[in-house]
Amino acid sequence: MRASWKMPPAVKKTAALHPVELKFTDGWSEYVRNSIANEFEEFETSIKDISIYFYMVTEADSACTLCVEGFDLYGNGTPVIENGILEIGISRNLAEYGMTVRQYRNLGSTIRNIITSFEDEE
Repeated sequence: MRASWKMPPAVKKTAALHPVELKFTDGWSEYVRNSIANEFEEFETSIKDISIYFYMVTEADSACTLCVEGFDLYGNGTPVIENGILEIGISRNLAEYGMTVRQYRNLGSTIRNIITSFEDEE
């Protein structure tokens, strides 16, 4: 429409993008930490100083505190970002021994979607 009215193209506003910080409680295998980090290697957000805090859930075998395909649900599955931190619990056995490639991808995709939807609310 702008071209038909011989107007210059609209200027897109660009927001500064920031990487997310990943934090893990003690006991996570280096392989699992690196595999999760790979899921966020090129992910940036307009939210400054956001962290994803991964902790272990000891009461379940293949669970996550978020609703993620390929995991059992532990807790209510409702994501909450408070004070710039998204907390996510993963079963101890998955944190120590690893997940399937699909589980890593699904976990990363779900978390990126949560952060992106949180960006839209701000």
